[in-house]
Amino acid sequence: MKDSHLNFIPKSPDVNSLGKYIDKPISLSNGSVNVSVPIYTLPINSNISIPINLQYNTQGIKVSEVSGSVGHGWNLSPIGIVSRNIRGKRDNYNDSSFYLQSIANAKTNLMDSSTSPNTNAWLEQNVDNVDLEPDEFNVSLFNMSFKFFYDFSTNKFYSTPLNNIKIIPTLNAYGNIVDFKIIDGAGNTYFFGKSDDNDNRFEVIDEMSNTLVSNDSAFSSGNDPQFNTWLLVKMTTNDNKVVRFYYEDNYTTSGVQDVYLNAQYKYYANTPNFVNGYYDMISWQSGNPVVVGTKYPISSEIAKTKEGKVYNVYSVPGILDKIIKKIVFENTEIEFVKSTILRKDFNAYSLDKIKIKSNNNLIKFFQLNQGYFNEEFLNPLADNSRTKNYIFTDYFDKSCARLKLNAVSEYDKNNQLISKYTFEYFPGQLPSKLSFAQDFFGYFNGQLGNAELIPNINFNYGYGLKSAGTAQRQVDLDYSKIGMLKKITYPTGGSTEFEYENHTYQGINDINEVVIGDLFSLQTFYIDFASEQSADPDTGSILPPEVSYEMPITFDEGVTVTINTIVNKVINYTGHPTDSYNIIIYRKVNGNWEIFTLMGITIQKTLWFPKGEYLLTASRLIPIDDPAVLEAGFYSTLSYIKSLPNIPNNPANPETIQTAGGLRIKSITQKENNIEVVKTEYSYNEIVDGVIHSTGILYGYPLLVSQDFYEGINKFYGVIDYPFRNGSGSNIVYGKVTETTVNNQNNKKIKKEYFFTNNASSESDEATIEFRNKTPYFGWKLNNLKEVLYYNQNNDDSYSLIKKDTIIYDQNNFKLNYTNGVRIEPRDRVLYSTLGGSDPSNFIYKTLYKYEYYPLFSDFSFEAKKQSTDYMSGKTITTTIDNTYTNPHFQISKQKTTFSDATINETTYNYAYEKGNQLLIDKNMVGLPLEMTITQTIGGATKTLGKTETIYPTSLPTAQTGSLMLPISVLSYDLQNTTTGITEVTYDKYDLKGNLQQYTTKNGISTTIIWGYNKTQPIAKIEGAKLSDISQSLIDTIVSASNTDSSAAPSTDETALLSVLNTFRTDGSLSNYQITTYTYDPLVGVRSITPPSGIREVYIYDSVNRLKEVREQSSTGKLLKEYQYNYKH
Repeated sequence: MKDSHLNFIPKSPDVNSLGKYIDKPISLSNGSVNVSVPIYTLPINSNISIPINLQYNTQGIKVSEVSGSVGHGWNLSPIGIVSRNIRGKRDNYNDSSFYLQSIANAKTNLMDSSTSPNTNAWLEQNVDNVDLEPDEFNVSLFNMSFKFFYDFSTNKFYSTPLNNIKIIPTLNAYGNIVDFKIIDGAGNTYFFGKSDDNDNRFEVIDEMSNTLVSNDSAFSSGNDPQFNTWLLVKMTTNDNKVVRFYYEDNYTTSGVQDVYLNAQYKYYANTPNFVNGYYDMISWQSGNPVVVGTKYPISSEIAKTKEGKVYNVYSVPGILDKIIKKIVFENTEIEFVKSTILRKDFNAYSLDKIKIKSNNNLIKFFQLNQGYFNEEFLNPLADNSRTKNYIFTDYFDKSCARLKLNAVSEYDKNNQLISKYTFEYFPGQLPSKLSFAQDFFGYFNGQLGNAELIPNINFNYGYGLKSAGTAQRQVDLDYSKIGMLKKITYPTGGSTEFEYENHTYQGINDINEVVIGDLFSLQTFYIDFASEQSADPDTGSILPPEVSYEMPITFDEGVTVTINTIVNKVINYTGHPTDSYNIIIYRKVNGNWEIFTLMGITIQKTLWFPKGEYLLTASRLIPIDDPAVLEAGFYSTLSYIKSLPNIPNNPANPETIQTAGGLRIKSITQKENNIEVVKTEYSYNEIVDGVIHSTGILYGYPLLVSQDFYEGINKFYGVIDYPFRNGSGSNIVYGKVTETTVNNQNNKKIKKEYFFTNNASSESDEATIEFRNKTPYFGWKLNNLKEVLYYNQNNDDSYSLIKKDTIIYDQNNFKLNYTNGVRIEPRDRVLYSTLGGSDPSNFIYKTLYKYEYYPLFSDFSFEAKKQSTDYMSGKTITTTIDNTYTNPHFQISKQKTTFSDATINETTYNYAYEKGNQLLIDKNMVGLPLEMTITQTIGGATKTLGKTETIYPTSLPTAQTGSLMLPISVLSYDLQNTTTGITEVTYDKYDLKGNLQQYTTKNGISTTIIWGYNKTQPIAKIEGAKLSDISQSLIDTIVSASNTDSSAAPSTDETALLSVLNTFRTDGSLSNYQITTYTYDPLVGVRSITPPSGIREVYIYDSVNRLKEVREQSSTGKLLKEYQYNYKH
């Protein structure tokens, strides 16, 4: 077991293979590229560091998206927040009214009532007072991210996916969350909102108000003042390292408020019943019928006065936003300086620079050079949606600006330029954030003539079809990539260029209100058949007893078709009316017509039509009960609307490739001196039986319409809504991605094929016809890498497989349904009863509700097996790793590695639970391996190769660690006797900051470590001495000198410190010990190491703090090593 507690002694700095200035790992499962400009990495201990980067989102930027403080598409890397999405009402954790834990309870409470004949009695009395949905919390930290929910049945928070993290809120007297404490599996504690000490800061983002403005109602206030974002204020590691995070306000009360288009909708009746008076309540007065009311008053009013009108809902939030100001750890401070000038596009301030400091001395800083997109254009786009914006015209023009990051420059403490990154974007003019020129997924599509966002779609009206909106919402690549990052030029002159393309998919995996047709190329078809009485409608000739009308149609690809038929008999024949007509659809199979479906009396039917030829037939038949009656004719209208497939990877539809909004990476080109060096291309398709089709699955199908939102009324949406729980954070997840890299210097190609999980199913198995199930969140089951195939190019340009890596995932099958949510929406008012008479005051109405049930599942997913196969000169070499997780703390219990020669190496791990250390369990240090046993099996014979164990206290305080939970010894076991341990090392003494001051090895020799630089760095190692053997005055002298040196600027002369350390080394009382001393430059690295021999090594760094030289004795002494950095990016 590697002992990280002895790894604090600095070694000669190794040269890292820096490779490139920017990291470009590919998130291939969703086609994204993680572009991040490195600023600084703050090391905390051997296991934790905090990276500070500027990150870019390559998946496209939506029209309504507000730029962050760095620039459009850019963000500062996550530091630490907990954010809440309120579902229903804000959860109150002192109130047990959140009662829904199963469908059985949901049925009981929502659909039954023992106290009233009104089936909605319970809802009428309680729906405004109880919370039926659990709020969703999202944790985003520099080292982890996950979701969690509250389970009122256990009074605990549970994460998705399951993990060993403890979530501990502080509640006020009203049951509301004040702050959070989160403890990870290693016992590191993160404080959100407020810390646990005298640093009495309360860091949250206040949502003071949210004014809603709509042309469907008067001004209204949204949520009450509340906070739903808690900021990370402190982190305490398991070895007592403390990091603090500070924030400042980032808002202004002056100027125009920020405006968002929250919703756009319109209503259309889907039935003529409101026109023909079918729902009217009639009272006969003086012998005449008089309309005195309606069965559905809300629906009736909409049908009469609101149908077809566009309604917009704008929000004007009042948010007291905050921005990170500084991160402080020991002597290091990272300061984030915001601009003093208010942004043009948003009522906040941009991030201006980032300073790196040590002991209040500036080491270096990064300057952000920013401007605004569209600055080169004199006027905003002639956007038709501006004229439809009836109240926020001024803001419409203001919101055409978007913050733009042009460059990032690095300067040293003397304001001398060290390096510079510059950025180039795809040209073009961007629209206002309130523009209607959006595709279905919200990305710019150039359709400036759109007067609304309601798409041009069709819907069922009675037994026919009717059109809704007018907006063109198709995807357009040329417009959607305007303003996207095109090129990065690095400090050394090299560059990277990015090319994008739109997403594609072949199937949909989601549950929604309704899937309305092909969103991107709607086609509606009408076919009429007729048999008027007994005469041919075209010739007028008398029809024979049986007649058939035919209409051929060919589908070039597989489609889902919703068929609507109207069959009206000319004579209302009362005997066997259905015998007088027949509608059949035939399909040609191997040259013969076979019945595909019999419509019969079906009015509407949705079917999957594979590619092929079809024949639609309508026939008049002889009535069975009275063959003499031939005039029982009919006419029929048949219409259909082409739809997308609902079933992912439908084998009958392999050729389907649909386009979706958003962007994926198409290629990345590396250049040096503007000459292409390496180009990597990505393909998201595969070929099956010679047919190309996308491997993408669409999650989060846009919700365009709620059918029967009110009785007989459809509600159409312009601001596209998505289901409450879609399966993935990304709209598209790809099952296969092919990466081909071409090295233009040697004209060699390397190909890799990546396979991902992209078709996970919901865990919901409780669906009922009474409840519509929303798709539960199961994104943790997606995007997992399943297999990688590696190929080399042959001389004939073909490829040979050289390696295959396969990963098999498993879950612990907890399938924890830890709570359920029910979304309840009041809809129409319907007449329940009347007290008699025609007076409307005697009418009693009840509310109709829509229920949507969604279970919240979680599980623990892990790599169960990983197999690596190498194909070398006709030989196959396979290595298999099997992982076992059989514990309650989500850590690996056993790993078995099987080699090609059948040799098996097996490692078994035991943790706090297995070793029975309750103190570790209480502190949630359950993820630390305490015992590790390694065995090897050859030819059926098994032997133990090694066994080690780390011992922690079982109670506090202790003489060694005080009140800190730190290891006190390490044991090893004899290979012949694995039951009795031998002490390899004891950790004898720690200081109050968790620094190890003394340890003793099994040979009885103690070593003492003296910590300086304000207890942040070891400055002396004394082998053979205990801490008590060294005069405290000697210790105090070198510690004081190092503290003084730490306050000096980098590269300052350290002669005084070296002199003091030399006096310490040569002191007569320490002559029997081996002494090594160390000096440092803050935030740079070790500056000198003087071993017992006295021959000092001096380390010299260049202007960007890279190791340049190693010299003997002094900075001008004999050159021992020299390092050169010859790379472009």
